[in-house]
Amino acid sequence: MDQWRRIFFQANGPQFRPSAMGIKFSSFFEPGTVATFGGRRGQVVPFGGSLYRVPDDLPYSRSESQFEAAFAHLAALQPSFRAAGADKFTLHMHRTFEGQCNEEFTQNELRMLLSLDCLFFYAARSDWGDDA
Repeated sequence: MDQWRRIFFQANGPQFRPSAMGIKFSSFFEPGTVATFGGRRGQVVPFGGSLYRVPDDLPYSRSESQFEAAFAHLAALQPSFRAAGADKFTLHMHRTFEGQCNEEFTQNELRMLLSLDCLFFYAARSDWGDDA
């Protein structure tokens, strides 16, 4: 069983300027440019968007889960996203798993996820390829 996960945080908004944040994104575009991901990929769009990959090696304590560490990391970044104009967020969790996939979130993890005020996309499959 492979427990491998990737967590991405997607942000967009009509006034969102990802380049103003000064952090490394997996992909981003500014308002009035060509979208590099999403349903409008390849089209000029009137909004900015970014896809931020949560680092796989975030430090976490024995009393904290990897999810709590990831959600806390994103909560700390969210004011910068908002200051750069983002007003819509989606958390994407991709998990590689063979066979049946069961994932359990604690009450604290769920509270932290809810505090991000975002849509949540979760998928598990046997192969994600290089673009996920």
